[in-house]
Amino acid sequence: LGAFIVANMPIYRRDETRGEHYVVFSKETIYKIVQKFKRNKLSSNFNLMHEIEANNIFLLNDFIIDDTLGIKAPESFKDISQGSWLGIVKVDDEEIWNDYIKSGELKGFSVEGMFLMGEMVRTDEEVLNEIADIVKGK
Repeated sequence: LGAFIVANMPIYRRDETRGEHYVVFSKETIYKIVQKFKRNKLSSNFNLMHEIEANNIFLLNDFIIDDTLGIKAPESFKDISQGSWLGIVKVDDEEIWNDYIKSGELKGFSVEGMFLMGEMVRTDEEVLNEIADIVKGK
């Protein structure tokens, strides 16, 4: 069980075109991503570190946190933002399970895709101010 994409969480990125920046996915954008994921039947499309093919991994269950629909976060994710996408993945490959999961080498998920940056980019100052507000409980 883990978060695939956390709504409104700044994700640090650095590239030659934009330099250092943050990407933030809104709950509306996450909803669109999940729709495309389902429409394209990608529930068995997993790899390790965006490189190593992983054929014996599949999505067992997934959900978008939405209290208004009664879809609450599990206790271990009780503070996650509304609109976040979580999922349960089954690993049916003993080597992957032992070498990557049990060993702790892999600690989470990363959704692979081509995303437009546009309005999802924020400056460092905006992100730091937002993080400060979260820490202060605003």
